[in-house]
Parts: sequence; C-alpha cells; structure tokens
Amino acid sequence: MPSEFGQEFGTPALYPYMTVASPSSHDTSTTRAWYEADAERRERFFRTALGVDEEPAPDTCTPEVVAAVVQQHLHSPSVLAIFPLQDLMALSASYATRPAEEETINDPTNPEHYWRYRMHEKMEMLAWDKELAQKLRAFLVDSRRCPREACLTQNGIRK
Repeated sequence: MPSEFGQEFGTPALYPYMTVASPSSHDTSTTRAWYEADAERRERFFRTALGVDEEPAPDTCTPEVVAAVVQQHLHSPSVLAIFPLQDLMALSASYATRPAEEETINDPTNPEHYWRYRMHEKMEMLAWDKELAQKLRAFLVDSRRCPREACLTQNGIRK
C-alpha cells in the first residue's frame, strides 16, 4: 500500500523512519494470497518491486519470493517491521500447503468473513523448526534489526 499517489507498489527502502513496514496485515490478504490473485499485477510486482527481469514470475508465491519481500521490509528504514505469522510461515514450503486465500484473517469488505483464520500447524512445530528459525535469524542479523549475539539464542538459551 504505497502512500504516494499513482504508485502501484510501496518501496520499503524509501519508507520514513517513523513508520511500520509490513507486507500484509489482519485486514488484508497475506503476501501469498495477494501475489497469487492477479497474474498481471504479479508480473509487474516481480519486475518492478523485486527487480527480477531474466525470468517469468512464478505462478505461486514461492518461499524465495516471500523471502525477498520479508528481506525488503526488514531492510527498510522503518522503526518497526511487523509480519503476520502466515507470511513468515510461507518462508517454508512445508507450511505453505493450504490454499493461500484461506490464510486471510479478516476481510473488511465481507461482513460474513471475520477473524476466521486458524493456524493449520501446531505451535510446537514452529517453535522447534530449526531451519525456519535459522532463516529468520539470518534475515534479522543481515538487516541489523537484531545484533548477531542476541540472535544466537533460541528460546532464551545461548547456542
């Protein structure tokens, strides 16, 4: 949701400091659902916002596409970067198996669709998913949102 009139996609690298960078929220589609909903917009987004010219945009929002979006938001100058759990889970193909449109928490345009999202995985699965944790940790360290030393702990225990 760019704040500049006539701009189709926001540019996280240009966000002011006193903002929150977030690719989606409880009142919007998740990154996967938004990406997969419109093929022409997806292609424009892939070319302009992600800067990929040498290949066509994948039809589904792959973990690599989500990773690029998450990293853009983490690297923004915004004081906060906030991500819905569905967007972070989409970093792993094993958690992105349900239809993307089922991940929307609330659709304000539909009075019958409100806060119906239920996570399809147990929290314990996420809590002990070392691969996902390492990926997120690397993103945080690379973006300097988490000092390397602080990101080396898992569940409060230094590794």
